[in-house]
Amino acid sequence: MRARRKDAPVTLVHPSGEQRIRVLAEREIAALAAALPPTPPDAGPDPAPGGPAECLRLARGLNAAIDSGAFSHSVSARVSRRIAAVVLARAGQAALAPGGPPADTLYFCVLDPLHGLLTVPDPPPRGPRRRERTEVLCDACRERVTARPPDDFWSEALHTTQMHRPPLPYHGGAPFSAPEHGVARVLKDARTLVAVDEEFGSR
Repeated sequence: MRARRKDAPVTLVHPSGEQRIRVLAEREIAALAAALPPTPPDAGPDPAPGGPAECLRLARGLNAAIDSGAFSHSVSARVSRRIAAVVLARAGQAALAPGGPPADTLYFCVLDPLHGLLTVPDPPPRGPRRRERTEVLCDACRERVTARPPDDFWSEALHTTQMHRPPLPYHGGAPFSAPEHGVARVLKDARTLVAVDEEFGSR
């Protein structure tokens, strides 16, 4: 097996890092909750799909299932859910900003969703060769993989734990089953996860 480059940019989440991501998720959720206007008394039971209020509901739901201890999630699953909560809370905040885009039209850096949100009017198709890759990336990640294309593009992605060999990437299943599809897909995955958690958690 070939040794990994010493300057490889992968961020491995340590057990203490899991705690930092939990704190980050709680902070972003609190910021979105504070930014949302009060809910009118005559408002319907469910927020508009893809809107900031739904982002808040789903972000809270992803966190709640972990914090309640009602489910036995692996470290990787817990971290992925909290990363998704961060993405959704940030998308909701972005949508609330003056002139902000709808949350479900936003994207994120597919190598590390914590690098922030991106607006991509018309994402191009994915290139067949690594030097032609067109995944949505932040400027720093795009510059890095363009300058030194890795043998395995996804090996550069954020990993959720050091406790597994090989390290597990943040994506590969809900809530990040298709990171290249952006926040819209995270919303879809999160709806399913939260609905299942609510159904089985109430039993």
